[in-house]
Amino acid sequence: MDTLDIFQGLQFNEAITKKQLHTYYPRHDAAGTGTCELTNNAYAFLFDQIRYEINVVEVDRCTKPGITSSSMGYISYADNETKFLEMSGWCPNSKTQPTISLNNKFNAYIPLKFFLGFAEDYKKIIINASQELILLRSGNDLNCYHNTTTGGTKVASFDIDKIEWHVPHINVNDEIRLKLLKTLNSNKSIYMPFRKWELFELPSLRKTKTDVWPIKTSTNLEKPRYVIVTFQTARKDSLTADASKFDHASLTNLKLHLNADSFPYDNMNLQINENKYAAAYRMYASFQSSYYNRNNKPLLSYEKFKEFALYVIE
Repeated sequence: MDTLDIFQGLQFNEAITKKQLHTYYPRHDAAGTGTCELTNNAYAFLFDQIRYEINVVEVDRCTKPGITSSSMGYISYADNETKFLEMSGWCPNSKTQPTISLNNKFNAYIPLKFFLGFAEDYKKIIINASQELILLRSGNDLNCYHNTTTGGTKVASFDIDKIEWHVPHINVNDEIRLKLLKTLNSNKSIYMPFRKWELFELPSLRKTKTDVWPIKTSTNLEKPRYVIVTFQTARKDSLTADASKFDHASLTNLKLHLNADSFPYDNMNLQINENKYAAAYRMYASFQSSYYNRNNKPLLSYEKFKEFALYVIE
């Protein structure tokens, strides 16, 4: 629209005539009752893997959704988004917990973009295709809760009575419908660009002051853009530790070697136990501006960052 043409009439986008959410149910429901305090992002830890497929071809995958979505959440979401995601079990404020009733019933509504980059980036219509969302249940529910009492050994499990997948169905006007039919009849492959979050897990570090972790690089079509490094000490499958939090591990320096380049260029010179970690916090706080092209609104304050310690390399 020409902003200088003051006599131009109003224009309305009427390409979409209707949008409805249709509910789909899984072939099987999962099983296991809980009485302990839920951790932040508890419902994500109920699953070991989430996959999205179109016409039986894998499009995107989230491995260890609890860890992956927690890492993404702490660096991606601002306070206003966190309030919206409380219904998803995302409650990073230690004073609040995922909602659960007095009779130990829970209900959650989780946007698919919370797990898959495809759902966050791809905004176009998918036509004449079979879509499947595959959720693999975790072997246990130990990471979904923690005991707050000293020496607590209470073991709990969760029953998932019902899962619903709400998929928007779009109706378009006749002009757009003809264009879509032409695209469908042309048998051309549809390009679906999106950014993907991928998890690499190192079971343990060597008991030395330095360690090197080689990781297989991506293909030419999938080039790494960011690396988020987190550490956990005695949190996995623990009855007393919060599996959604991370530990700073008294890190003094971190460097990514990619071909002939090193990131960051200078040493970080961290002394976290002495509250000297400005370089790490700056890299963390700058992520939203770079990745989402918006003003930085970091979820964690400089003081709170020490408790979670997510090291972001761009």
